[in-house]
Amino acid sequence: MDATDKNLSNKPDFIDFYKEVYYKELDRRNSLNTEIALQATTLVAIVSSVFSLLTNLKSSSACLHFIFAFLTLGETVIAVVAVYYLMRSYYDFIKRGRRFRYLPKMEKVHEYYEQVDGQEFNSFLRDYFIAACDSHITHNDHKSVLLTKSSRWMTYLVMGGGLIALIFIVNYVFDNPNLKTTSNNAVQEPKKPATAPTRTPL
Repeated sequence: MDATDKNLSNKPDFIDFYKEVYYKELDRRNSLNTEIALQATTLVAIVSSVFSLLTNLKSSSACLHFIFAFLTLGETVIAVVAVYYLMRSYYDFIKRGRRFRYLPKMEKVHEYYEQVDGQEFNSFLRDYFIAACDSHITHNDHKSVLLTKSSRWMTYLVMGGGLIALIFIVNYVFDNPNLKTTSNNAVQEPKKPATAPTRTPL
């Protein structure tokens, strides 16, 4: 046994460390998928709300209609960009998907275990864990970058939706004739004059 073999044999087995990293990357992948679903739900809710406000807008001001349409167009562009990054984070269609590497089936692992000694079997598992970890780390990092970009555009979408909702509420309050009539009637309703008490004859 030469010096190189002695150094390798004296090194501790890191297979437990590789297993821990592997399972953590699996959990990280699941959490990223959960975040994708949450952002997609939020995006659908905002777009639906903006469309509902647009269809229910009633105003006599053409300028207000133009501003509302311009903001809605901007929201549409932002939503398209956010959808693009969300779709790529879930399925990278530019690279035709992601190929995650996993451990082999237990039947194959058991067959290999019966054929080799313990040290060679540990090397077999270690190589599979390292390849699977590297695959998940690479793809999870890429998904995380795309999700960060989609989160930034989702922030713009929320801000734009809030501005549109504020304009709709202000227009509804100040341009709704029914609210004005009710308010005027409540303010201008005349008060009944106070009647003097009547005296009864003795």
